[in-house]
Amino acid sequence: MDVGRIDILTIDQDDNFVVFELKLNKGMDSAMGQLLRYMGWVKSELAPDKEVLGVIVAGEIDE
Repeated sequence: MDVGRIDILTIDQDDNFVVFELKLNKGMDSAMGQLLRYMGWVKSELAPDKEVLGVIVAGEIDE
């Protein structure tokens, strides 16, 4: 399954994966869908027995 390129993928202090989605401008609704798609891929392909967290980093966030 091709989900695209993850901006940053790291592991936290508990060995769980954390996916960061970076946005230069506003954090649009589509950023959430993109982040969830990446998180789903990480969960199924890399971390079936781990927690997968996601973070959107943006200059502004839409309501």
